[in-house]
Amino acid sequence: MGRCRPRRSLCQLADRQPSCCSAISPVQAQACRMRTFRGVQRVPIGRSVELSSEEPELQGRVLVVDDVQDAAASLAMVCELYGAETRTALDGLEAVRVAAEFRPDVILMDITMPTLNGYDAARRIREQDWGKNMVLIALTGWGQPRDVEQALAAGFDGHLLKPVEPLEMLDLVRKLRKRRG
Repeated sequence: MGRCRPRRSLCQLADRQPSCCSAISPVQAQACRMRTFRGVQRVPIGRSVELSSEEPELQGRVLVVDDVQDAAASLAMVCELYGAETRTALDGLEAVRVAAEFRPDVILMDITMPTLNGYDAARRIREQDWGKNMVLIALTGWGQPRDVEQALAAGFDGHLLKPVEPLEMLDLVRKLRKRRG
């Protein structure tokens, strides 16, 4: 099987530098497929596609809290790709401590965690003067109406189901930031 050789490295594309990406294949093919945050795009061999620089931006500081370290790191990387400065925490107690030091604009927090769950961590953060205006978004696998109500009652501004779609998360952050002023 032949290999496609991109003209621009995936790292450069991830850094979102405006560029054109094409591939050359030594075997006959009709198209090359690449999965991106925007979905799957087919590009005929021999053609190139201009990448859009009009993607949503996520400015400011974001704290990602999840007891699954890979999940926290992955979501933090997504936030960084869109321009945020990030930190991660692996449980609710660490989230409160890191939030006090880091003072994030947005906290994306799992609910079911050891030591201190997301509901109690959100309550503790909201009790602090520095935590009153932060945007808090619950990340959970629980999506029934009562789960959303429980998150809002604990002090979260929004609720997202895992696995999180990056553009959906960015859209919710933008809406909640406007609401918080």
